[in-house]
Amino acid sequence: MHNSCPALKPSHSLLYSIYCVKPACDGKSAAALLLRDVSQIEEADVLSFDLTPDPAKSYSELEIHHRTPQVILVEEGRVLVPVAKEFGTDCVEFVPLSAGEAMVISPEVWHFGPTASGANSRIIVAFRQGTPKHDLEKRTLPTPVTLPQPS
Repeated sequence: MHNSCPALKPSHSLLYSIYCVKPACDGKSAAALLLRDVSQIEEADVLSFDLTPDPAKSYSELEIHHRTPQVILVEEGRVLVPVAKEFGTDCVEFVPLSAGEAMVISPEVWHFGPTASGANSRIIVAFRQGTPKHDLEKRTLPTPVTLPQPS
């Protein structure tokens, strides 16, 4: 790592990696640095979103970036991030993230924006500058996917 903000990589799969981010770090800077460190992308779009829990939320579409990873950093609260290696309703899994964690979604992984889990949340999203215009494919799912219900 080039900077001390993004920390260790405790979890990794073919779909994504999860990192711990030091609490004292500025979220937007940490997300941009993490994107640069994992992909050498220097020019990033970095966006902030406030999320409200919606237990009845369903996802009717997924998106994919063919050449670009995407960072989702949780500043406050907890979120669930839908990801799928293959396109299809039955392939979607929801990955939980808590404040201080960041997920790097690999290129060629179907996903969509997270939803808050349990309480209001704030996230930072970072990807290569221009990704929504130049490296974004969206598809409608055959059947919408709903959030997993707590047991």
